[in-house]
Amino acid sequence: MEPEKLSSLTAALAYIEEHLAGDITQENCARAACCSLSGLQKLFRSVFHHSVGDYITRRRLTLAAREIQRSGSGFLDIALKYGYGSAEAFT
Repeated sequence: MEPEKLSSLTAALAYIEEHLAGDITQENCARAACCSLSGLQKLFRSVFHHSVGDYITRRRLTLAAREIQRSGSGFLDIALKYGYGSAEAFT
């Protein structure tokens, strides 16, 4: 992978990880990666075989599932923590 693309991917992943519990827009992610939204989408599809949005959703679900297993928190609390508006949207 070209150094510029690797740098963009690293920056995008860092941005996503820092903001998983908050509001992440793909535009802000692209801005953090210093590339266009279409460029970021192409990069994610080539590396992860998923869109940026799908990657974010999968990361949130992975962390939420881990938290459900390890904590005594309820589904609603965890759903809200990871940006879902309700327990129904989370399930």
